[in-house]
Amino acid sequence: MAQVLAQQGNVDEGANHLRATLRANSSHLGAHLLLGSYLERKGQLQQAVDEYESALRVNPNLLDVKLQLGSLYAKTGRLPDALRVARELEQLAPRSPAPPLLKGLVLLSQNNGPGAIEAFNTVLKIKPDTLDAHRGLGQAYQQLGQNDQAVESYRRALALNDKDVASLNNLAWILAEVRKKPDEALPLANKAEQLAPGSPEVLDTLGWIQYRRGAYAEAEKSLSLAADKAPNNATMRYHLGMTYARLGRKADAVSALRRAAQLDPKLGQSEKIDEMIRQLGG
Repeated sequence: MAQVLAQQGNVDEGANHLRATLRANSSHLGAHLLLGSYLERKGQLQQAVDEYESALRVNPNLLDVKLQLGSLYAKTGRLPDALRVARELEQLAPRSPAPPLLKGLVLLSQNNGPGAIEAFNTVLKIKPDTLDAHRGLGQAYQQLGQNDQAVESYRRALALNDKDVASLNNLAWILAEVRKKPDEALPLANKAEQLAPGSPEVLDTLGWIQYRRGAYAEAEKSLSLAADKAPNNATMRYHLGMTYARLGRKADAVSALRRAAQLDPKLGQSEKIDEMIRQLGG
């Protein structure tokens, strides 16, 4: 009945029917799975986790459900649980690229670059054209400061999909900041912004590349949008403050730089923000 209602567009009514089914029979496997999928689509991730966990208590051998649960653990910040599931699945399905991919993404989130690289390389041995693994390798190498390897991995990811926003954005950043080639980075950043116009990270990259090119008015447009969308991001506020300073807007620069230092005191120290504020008369 729930599936029929969903097919008819009565998704919420179908979910209520599933809940009623589970009240009558808490071990109804299909109801747990369907309700978990519904809750996941609605963005109610913790409730979806509960349903998938219940499904696995009924039948622990559902590998696809276990993988989905591991992914949700990662999305909800339960990284040790996600890593545990990934390792279990590696043993149960050694020829599947999905478990080591999940493992690599979790290790990347835990800032374990070497572990992530090993996991992503395992994925690529099984399935060499896995976009997420090439991008993940790029992110892990970038995390470790191995930028040449990161560039190579991002380029491989873009060879598989030239519209991969994260690879475009990260490659543009390395080209501009590490290789000091902002003109080469600009087309990549522009393309990323066209694909993801609302992303503060993409806007920040594009704006800072414009800053590096000396196009401060263009930089301010992107960086002010980025700072508005991510008001608690210290780096974006710092970039905006530096741009205001170049534009001669000293009061705005002082305000933005002071806020950046408040949000991240370590950034304030490393970039000598207090000294810059004094130079600006703040």
